[in-house]
This record gives sequence, structure tokens and C-alpha cells, in this order.
Amino acid sequence: MTEASLTSTPRVAASTMDVGGAVLLLLRRRLVILSTIATFGIVMALVVLLSPRTFTVNVLFMPSVSGGSSGRLAGLAAQIGLSAVADAAGTNSPYFYVDLLESQPFLERVVGMSYPLPGGDSGRTGNLAQAFELDAASPPELIVSAVERLRESVAVTVATKTGVVNVRVRTEDAALSASIAANMLAELERFNKQVRRSQAGEERRFIESRADSAVTELRRSEDQLQQFLRENRLYQESPDLRFTFDRLSRAVSSRAALHASLLQALDQARMEEVRSTPVLSVIESPRAPITPDRRRLVPRLFLALVIGAFAGVALAAFVDLSVRRLESSPELREALLGAMRNPFASGSHSDA
Repeated sequence: MTEASLTSTPRVAASTMDVGGAVLLLLRRRLVILSTIATFGIVMALVVLLSPRTFTVNVLFMPSVSGGSSGRLAGLAAQIGLSAVADAAGTNSPYFYVDLLESQPFLERVVGMSYPLPGGDSGRTGNLAQAFELDAASPPELIVSAVERLRESVAVTVATKTGVVNVRVRTEDAALSASIAANMLAELERFNKQVRRSQAGEERRFIESRADSAVTELRRSEDQLQQFLRENRLYQESPDLRFTFDRLSRAVSSRAALHASLLQALDQARMEEVRSTPVLSVIESPRAPITPDRRRLVPRLFLALVIGAFAGVALAAFVDLSVRRLESSPELREALLGAMRNPFASGSHSDA
């Protein structure tokens, strides 16, 4: 027999004893393990079945990624020599809408909108704090509580591949979930139109100021050329005068072309400001759900049973270890039996 076989034999025997001990533990304490698993399963089933039903409404939309007026403004700025112009393309990013939908001012405006109040009367409406039936000492605290409750009820996610924004609203009332989703979408569209109109107005005012400056510069160049022609009727006979005439003519032509392009851009900016097109493409509109959300009892119960199995094995090991210690220590066993016989005894009494 070689030295390697001599060293490997005790390891195999030890591993076999460990597996056998674990199997014996499971068989010996099977009642503890099974009762723990059953307890976890019953508790999870009661929690799921007794929890109130919820209703979820999804709103899917995609932000517009067209250049729009900001693209024309950037191209015009490049033509007239400006190196930096405010670019509003960031407002078309899906993650911009995630931050907007989760911002405090936006949620406060949503809280103040109209919602159906719980009860039998379908005509009663109020703000979201009343719909949630919240109580607070002061109106500011009531708004804060309503915003926190709204944050808990709303989840905003973005699909990384498509850029579609999903707004998920979950409450205990189907009509309230649909109303919250509709109001959030309406407030979002109002914000987008306001921002688009503000951007178009800034563009129009910028082009108007540049057009006024361009027409002033054009008039000045034309006056200089006119004055030159009055004072130099025979400028063709002098090389210096011909060069001056060409320079003044080029200045008038370039400034006239710039003024014409600015007038065209100004007409486009005015039409863009009046048009105020929406920038959201709504894929799924909010609708009140007919049936409540699934309880998902089976997967939750399976998870509880798995956790209960691990907890039962740990409890069985603890019980088995405690029993072994009691069996190996007569003094500890006698002390435990004495404590069980006299549970209200303050301690051991010394002999007289």
C-alpha cells in the first residue's frame, strides 16, 4: 500500500462519516425540520391571502428624438459664427423623463390634481391626499405625506434597447390607479409643451435680434458703397479705387445674404412657436384594470418553503447539539431539570 493511499483513506472515511451524520441528523430531527417548513409556508400563505388586492396601470411612451427647432438654431448659429448655443436635446432623453417624473415639484403638482374619492358616490373628487385618506397636522405635512405615498405607488423604468419609458402605478383602487397615471401623463405633456414653446420663443427672440443687427449692418454697408460711388465716379481708372469698390461690394452682398437667411429662419421660428407640437409618442394609454393583480402565491410559497427548509435544518442542528451537551453533562441536565421543576426559584440556597 502506497503512502498516497494511506493518506486518502482517512479523508474518504471522514467525508463518509460527515454525510452519514448529516443524514442521521435529518432523520432524527425530521419533526423539527418539517414543522419549521410548515410554519414558514403557513405564515407566507396568510400574509399573501390577507394582504389587500392591488390594481396596476401601465403607461408606455417614447420621447421624440427629432432635432426640431434646436437643430435649425444650431445650424444658424454656425452660419453666423457663434460657437456655442444652448442645446435642448437632453430634454428628449428617456432618463430625463425618469428624473422629471420622480422630482418633488412634479409630484406635488400631481398631488394637487383632481381624483375620484373612495366611497359609493362616484361624483366626489378631491386631491390625492384626500383620495389616499391621509391625515396630517398641517397642509404642508399633508402634501409631504401624499408625495411620499405617491412615490411608493409609482415606479418608472426605461427599456435600454428601445428607450421606451414605462410608468407603473399600483394602488388598492382601480379607478385611482388609472386617474394617477392619466394625471401624470397630462402633467408631463403640459410640461413638454411649455418647454417646447419656451425654446421656440427663445429661438425667435434670438433670430429677431440678429436680424435687426444684420439689417443695420447692411444699411451701413450700402451707405458706404453709395458714398464711395458719389465721390469716385471714375473709380475704374484707379487700381486702388477698384479694390475699394470690390471690397465694399462684397460686404454688401454677404450682409444681404445673411439678412435673407435670418428672415427665412425667423419665419420658421414663428411657425414653430405657434405649432407647439407634442414631443411624446404614447404607446399605451392609462386604462382602469378590470381584474386585480395576481397574488403570485405559488412562487412566494415556494420561496418561503425553501427558506423554511434552511431554517429548519439550522434549528435541528441547534437542537441536536443542545441535546448532546445535555447527555454528556449530568450536572447541566440536573440543573435544567431543577429549573424546570422550580421555574420561579431565585437561585440555589446554601446549606445551613
